[in-house]
Amino acid sequence: MTSLLTPAAPLETDPLAEEVTAARLRLLFERNTPSLLIGMGFACGLGLFLWPQVPHLHLSMWLGAKLLIAGTRLLCVYSWRHKPGVRSTRQWMTLHTWLLTGDGLIWGVMLMALIQPSDNMLMAMGIACLFGLGALGAVVLSHDFASTFAFVGALLLPNAVLEFFRNEPLHLFFAFCLLTYLLVLLLDARRVSRDMTELLTLRYTAGRLAAARAEALLRAEHASEIKTSFLATMSHEMRTPLHAMLGVLEIARQQPRVSVGEEEVKLIENSGKHLLTIINDVLDLSRIESGALKLNQRPFDVENLVRETVALLQPTGNPRLRLRHFSELGETVWMLGDEDRVRQILINLLGNALKFTDHGHVTMQVDYESTGPNQGNLVVCVKDSGRGIPIEAQHKIFDPFVQLTQADGQSAPRDALRGNGLGLSITRTLVNSHGGSIGVHSEVGVGSEFRVDLPLP
Repeated sequence: MTSLLTPAAPLETDPLAEEVTAARLRLLFERNTPSLLIGMGFACGLGLFLWPQVPHLHLSMWLGAKLLIAGTRLLCVYSWRHKPGVRSTRQWMTLHTWLLTGDGLIWGVMLMALIQPSDNMLMAMGIACLFGLGALGAVVLSHDFASTFAFVGALLLPNAVLEFFRNEPLHLFFAFCLLTYLLVLLLDARRVSRDMTELLTLRYTAGRLAAARAEALLRAEHASEIKTSFLATMSHEMRTPLHAMLGVLEIARQQPRVSVGEEEVKLIENSGKHLLTIINDVLDLSRIESGALKLNQRPFDVENLVRETVALLQPTGNPRLRLRHFSELGETVWMLGDEDRVRQILINLLGNALKFTDHGHVTMQVDYESTGPNQGNLVVCVKDSGRGIPIEAQHKIFDPFVQLTQADGQSAPRDALRGNGLGLSITRTLVNSHGGSIGVHSEVGVGSEFRVDLPLP
């Protein structure tokens, strides 16, 4: 009986099964109130009918117990409707099942105990009442087999056993009828409960599929919009350096006798580097999405890599902006990892910081946190004194095709190297591929800080 009354373990962890159980509980409680009120009225009428024929004390005790258990069930329904969060779905179901068991015992055992076995008319009436109550309970509770078993089993099974042990032909016949009726009701309840479970499962599965389909459609539309915007941005980003290069070449072609100056050569070089950066980002994104990103693990000097990266990105032409770095590693520290990818992580972080900092400083601090023999994390913190990133934008800056914006919502100024929406997304992927983590803390008007933890032996 315990195995039938206790919900199965998967109900605790399976969200779909939990939804189905909650729906069955809702059906039980919604159908409880009318049947309880009818049952209380029937119990009072039956009490009036039996009043002249059975001891008043016993009848009063039975009627009081019946009204008490019915009132408790009504209170349970009221509590569920107004304070459903007081108990979990399983606790509500268990409480309801035990109340049903008590109600069935009061209807069955206590009612039959009032009737003398020798009074065949009252015995027949009592058996008829049991049949009627069993049919009513099976109809009201049929969509939940455990509840049906709790009420109908407590109503009929003890009386069938009691009639069997009286060992008289009429009572043996009563016992046989009660057992047969109980079996028929339980078999039918089992079928109805199984069908109801399948119906509710299909209903909630269909609802989930519809919600997932709608969400996937929204995501697809959003992704399409983002990629369309990204293509427009990329076409502009690629045209800008190309126009600069072609413009210088056109001038050189039209004026062959005029030598190209150092400034023009520098412009072509910078434009080519910019264009190469864009192409590399697109190729990296393609490798990431196709799963072809591979790490080339080999020893490299971290301190030397940091110095080279800082020297490469030192800002020129802006005396109000300084790039500095602090290292706790020492002069030479060898680690095992993909040097090119680690360099790309540092360049992306420093490049973004420099891009959105008009004046002040950009600081990179490098440290190593030991976690065991020859094991630890390379910790890189990049701080800037820029305008900061709004809180509502911080959760999506690592998504692909999303361009960083300044605190006022405007993109970087035209003379800065604007982002193509891939740098931080690629950086996060490279960090994750090393088994590390990346996070950001930013405050509008103060600046931003990006922290990377890379587990490198």
